[in-house]
Amino acid sequence: MIVEKATLLRYLEELTPGGSEFSNSPKACFQWIKQRLSVSGKVAAERNALREELTDATAQIQQLNAENGVLLLELQAARARLESNDKEMRRLNNELAKALGLPF
Repeated sequence: MIVEKATLLRYLEELTPGGSEFSNSPKACFQWIKQRLSVSGKVAAERNALREELTDATAQIQQLNAENGVLLLELQAARARLESNDKEMRRLNNELAKALGLPF
């Protein structure tokens, strides 16, 4: 397909913002487009890096949540043992006081 030079120039100019600095200057149009493509590539790379950081941070948060869940279960079990031991200690103190004839 053969496209006229003027048509190609018009297409190139249509890719750039309006303004006299781009009028009849394919080189200026090309440089503007090239710079924009370069920026979009950098933005995409930054976005991908941020997505990876977010994925890593999310995994770390999930791991910490799992560890916290285990610690919470251990804490609840320790509290239950403490309550049980406290009740047993009171029972034994009362038994001892009763055996010694002390008020309880």
